[in-house]
Amino acid sequence: MTHPNYKPIMWALAAIFALGVTIPAGYFLFLRIYMDSVGGALGEDGLIDYAAGASLYANRAPQWGADGQTIVVNLDYRIYHVDTDGTNLTHIPVEGQDGQFSPSLSADGRIAYMDDTTIHQRLITASPNGGAKQYFTGLGILKTNGIPAWSPDGHHIAFASIIKNENLGYSAQATIIDDNGALVATHDSPIHSKGWPVWSNRGEQVAFTWAYLGCAPVNCAITVSDLNGAYHTIVNTAPESDGPHPEAKATLSSVAWSPDDRTIYYALQKDAHLPTILYATDLTTMESRPIAEISRTPVFDLRTSPDGSTLMFVARETPDAFGGEAVGIYLISTDGADLRDLTEKSVTQMLYHDNDVQASWSPDGKRIAVVNNQTGILITMAPDGSDRRILIRRDADGNFVPGYAQLVQP
Repeated sequence: MTHPNYKPIMWALAAIFALGVTIPAGYFLFLRIYMDSVGGALGEDGLIDYAAGASLYANRAPQWGADGQTIVVNLDYRIYHVDTDGTNLTHIPVEGQDGQFSPSLSADGRIAYMDDTTIHQRLITASPNGGAKQYFTGLGILKTNGIPAWSPDGHHIAFASIIKNENLGYSAQATIIDDNGALVATHDSPIHSKGWPVWSNRGEQVAFTWAYLGCAPVNCAITVSDLNGAYHTIVNTAPESDGPHPEAKATLSSVAWSPDDRTIYYALQKDAHLPTILYATDLTTMESRPIAEISRTPVFDLRTSPDGSTLMFVARETPDAFGGEAVGIYLISTDGADLRDLTEKSVTQMLYHDNDVQASWSPDGKRIAVVNNQTGILITMAPDGSDRRILIRRDADGNFVPGYAQLVQP
């Protein structure tokens, strides 16, 4: 599906090329700025690279309300709110053009999300019904505010920004603002790439994964910063260029925190033909140790269960029968033992058709929510993969409709 902001550009280009009109060089400079700002980019051959868009890097993980009775989720270019019994489906904002991504819920139910409907990507906060909006637009020539994350107490928002400077170069920053938009802390990323923030449980630190979803040709990195702007670089690694496949991407997962905030977990694959290693880093000593080798690679979304005993992750499998990437959901103990595959029990194979699959724990750890943006479905299930219930589904006309918690049939 084409991003709504790309359509005028695509129509204009199609007409120009059909008529054989010569395009001034200055137009391509404008087009590069515009496409970068709305989430796309021009490749080295001058063609638009839609894979670089905001949609690809969106955080689509289901966001549970504090009481475990509601979920907010990003499907296609819109954010949806639904009760966990599959009723009361609404989209946020109610009015306006599609182009909203990466929702995050505060403790009191406010929503922060990325809006991609103007030349400047904007960070917006809103009430649970989508009203009472506050807008935070980036500074500089062009600034792309990335995935937002509310602190546990709802007083701060963390996000990563990609900044275009005067010579159209790029730099990346980790940023923390308060709930009124005032700057609290910032630091430069060790690499120029998109970042994924995850707050510690007490809200005193934020871990940023840089180059999430692939680290070639740039490095992968993880930084952990506090509210004063001080930070440590936990990981800063390049793909294994001297390996058997130097062109292959490395992959670094998002970060998961232990309940006491003393340990972070992450999964690193240094080469697409090597296994992924699950690591634990002690933030007191800054020592990292491998705790498990995961054969199903790469690993993307990593999350700790509320009781701290289990890690859940999404991992890509071998190409499936439909020509895409089969994706599975797995659980593993935080000591690296007892790897469990929920793929067969969770839903039909079609749910795991692309890497656009994410999952999250309910606040009490008794349910897991799974979304697949490609097939347009949101379900919840028990942690053993049983009792699978549909909350949102796509109908025959392509619209998202309530699932009414119907059981998924085997």
